[in-house]
Amino acid sequence: FVGASVDATTASNQTLFGYIFGGSSYTGGTATKQYCSDAYSYVTYYIPTSLKTVTVTGGNILYGAFSSCSNLTSITIPDDATSIADRVFLACSSLTGFTIPESVTYIGFSAFESCWNLYTVNYNGTRDQKSHIYIEEYNEPITNATWSCAKVAEYEKDGVLLDARESLTALRRKHFG
Repeated sequence: FVGASVDATTASNQTLFGYIFGGSSYTGGTATKQYCSDAYSYVTYYIPTSLKTVTVTGGNILYGAFSSCSNLTSITIPDDATSIADRVFLACSSLTGFTIPESVTYIGFSAFESCWNLYTVNYNGTRDQKSHIYIEEYNEPITNATWSCAKVAEYEKDGVLLDARESLTALRRKHFG
């Protein structure tokens, strides 16, 4: 989760990444204006300048959670995430690559707007699954990025779901030891 509580279900100033660092200036902190419910509601937090990577391990990632965190180069979201909310990564200008779990089916309005260094998207599903992700407007950095799909193709054999890479590995073992 991001912010004050794992149980949060609506966006507020307490569901933003900066909330855990506070709103008081300190040496080594960067003033970061984060949007909490719409384009006009924001709060300024001070986030450590040296912080470059973040891993979210579970819970909801709500509207604007990482907006304007311009020093972050890598953000990992939970494997069970089903959506990426509006403006979550707005203006994360140092973000260069991103991994989307195969469970994601929706990417919200301006979720990746102004992420101008985002060139690579790793998707943990197949190309067919990727084609079913609904991507809202103002997400050009992610729609223009190079996408790599982790799974090439899937099929079921003896009740087990395999992808093409797994079957190639099995063939190599069988024929080449």
